[in-house]
Amino acid sequence: MSIYSKRFIGVAGATSSVSATVPTGVVWIVRDVDLVAVSALPVHAGFRGNDGQFIYYIQIESGSTELWSGWRGRQVLIAGETLTLQVFAGSVDATISGYELTAS
Repeated sequence: MSIYSKRFIGVAGATSSVSATVPTGVVWIVRDVDLVAVSALPVHAGFRGNDGQFIYYIQIESGSTELWSGWRGRQVLIAGETLTLQVFAGSVDATISGYELTAS
């Protein structure tokens, strides 16, 4: 089995959905999500797993001085599954990264 660090999603100024699908023959382990509000507040965004479930969701409201939000954890996606960044209000810079493992 080989392990590689990988950026699954990297986007600046996202205002809607951005998705990435796990390729055949690998497994993704999502480890880190970094979201930065880059528009007027409020900003509402999150990332979803393959079944549409929220794994992480943020609301940065008007008047907030903290424009960065991050998540650290472990979520597993297998070949064919999709990871989605979804922005509901405002815009964000987003990076979602982790490990790509080759199937054995």
